[in-house]
Amino acid sequence: MIDFGIVAKGKLVTLKYPFTNLSAQPIKLEQAYLRGTFAKDRTGKQTIKPQDKGEVIVDLDTSQLQGRIEHSIVVEFQPIGQMIQLKFNGRVLPEGEVPPDAATKE
Repeated sequence: MIDFGIVAKGKLVTLKYPFTNLSAQPIKLEQAYLRGTFAKDRTGKQTIKPQDKGEVIVDLDTSQLQGRIEHSIVVEFQPIGQMIQLKFNGRVLPEGEVPPDAATKE
């Protein structure tokens, strides 16, 4: 779960989900399934060797969002046929309503 904090509407938020291939075989990050037009997968297809690290990267266009956000994407790994759900949440407020001390997280 990534909490991106409080952001102003219109800000581009980049979410990064690092992972390690703990299997005994190479895995291929085949596809990220996104719901909605506000999320864009920047990961691309990757093949990760055993014990190597990879990363799923998603950009959120907050100009299409407002209020409390709770959402997820699903990532497909092959040849193991595993689907992993990655969750994120946060709040998107109009620019003038974001508290000056609001901490944004990535």
